[in-house]
Amino acid sequence: MTRWLIPGAFMTLKKKTLLASLTFELVFLPACKHSFLTPGPGQHVGQQDKRVFSVYLYTDPVHPDQCLADWPVATLWQSKHQTVKWISDDDKDYFVDFTQGQNGSPFAQTTFAVPKNGVKPSGDLIQSGKYYDYAIRAGTNANAHVCKPPSDPGLYVK
Repeated sequence: MTRWLIPGAFMTLKKKTLLASLTFELVFLPACKHSFLTPGPGQHVGQQDKRVFSVYLYTDPVHPDQCLADWPVATLWQSKHQTVKWISDDDKDYFVDFTQGQNGSPFAQTTFAVPKNGVKPSGDLIQSGKYYDYAIRAGTNANAHVCKPPSDPGLYVK
């Protein structure tokens, strides 16, 4: 048997299979690109059914007494069942307060307690046709310091 004469000259079926799969990955996988780019123009993303707007809340690193919403103004469509997901993007609690705005809340709830490093969904839109401004408080309730006044961002609901 020549297998014993030249050690390592012959591969077992397992080794051949492994070599073939590695060769496949080296040759074909670089051609596959996984991209996280946003959809291109003309995809109707703005009016997508059941779209969820992720609004990240965090303290301004330059002005620690102020906080920011990274999606300051958005247009939501009630007929498309669009919602908001409020997200604490740092180690702090926030309180989104539509009672401080001029038109109340477009949602069933008027306030949203967002836990530190947590998420609070808005629920469904219950009214439309207005601009809904809101305050953000640094804390867990309506008595906490307003770190973003309602005159800043808001939501258009169609």
